[in-house]
Amino acid sequence: MADTTNEQVISAGNVGMTAKGTWSATASYVDYYGVTHNGYETGDTVTANNSLYESLKDDNTAPVTDTTAWRLDADGSQVAASVDVANKAAAAANASKEAIEKNEANRQDAEKLRQQNAASAVTAETAREQAETERKAAADKQAADYLTLYNSLEAKAAEVDRKITELTTTNSAASLVGCPARITVETERTTSVGSVLNIAPRQIEPSTANRSCIYKVYTGAALVDFRGNVQLPTEPGDSVIEVIPTLNSGAAEKVTIHAVALETVQDITGEAVTDENGEEITA
Repeated sequence: MADTTNEQVISAGNVGMTAKGTWSATASYVDYYGVTHNGYETGDTVTANNSLYESLKDDNTAPVTDTTAWRLDADGSQVAASVDVANKAAAAANASKEAIEKNEANRQDAEKLRQQNAASAVTAETAREQAETERKAAADKQAADYLTLYNSLEAKAAEVDRKITELTTTNSAASLVGCPARITVETERTTSVGSVLNIAPRQIEPSTANRSCIYKVYTGAALVDFRGNVQLPTEPGDSVIEVIPTLNSGAAEKVTIHAVALETVQDITGEAVTDENGEEITA
């Protein structure tokens, strides 16, 4: 075996490539002998601008753009631009997708509104047709009622003409006794409690009609005799009396009598008025 006692050890430096990460102006390294050097040594590789650079010398503090100190092993300078373009394209695609989705949502809302308007139009048309049907039915009924009334009046007029003809030919008013009596439908009167009021009709048409009437208490506590004299109760309240012609008539007058309590008569000062005996006068 050879004797290596006096052999001198020589440092070969950095053999091959050593990755040092991102280039830094404050980088440093320690050599084989433990000495610290600023910068990078030969064979160190760094990344900058998305590219890979290899140091061509020791104590390399030059920027990677110095081609005497650095060799470009992999050019990635266009990667950033490509990534930016890709990101912008993706953003545009997302914006386009969102616009499409928004337009679709708007279209669906518009379609829903169109359907609602169409349904409202159908409902309105149905209501209009129903109203028109009801209006026509009411008009038809009114026309029928008018026709019935007209025919009734025509018949009564014919009956009156017949009796007048009979009167002129027979020179007798006997036939007019059976003419229907016509009386006002409803009247109202107000008087004091306990009083007597006559409600016999003053006018009955025609004047030749039978004037006999029946008086009937419809509601209330009043009393009435055959002459139409009504005796009112002593308590306030309403009484309704029916006046019914007895001959050939379905008509009836309803007389509503409001019986009110007597009140003390007062002078302009609000004092009660009394008679010669000092008793308050009521009315």
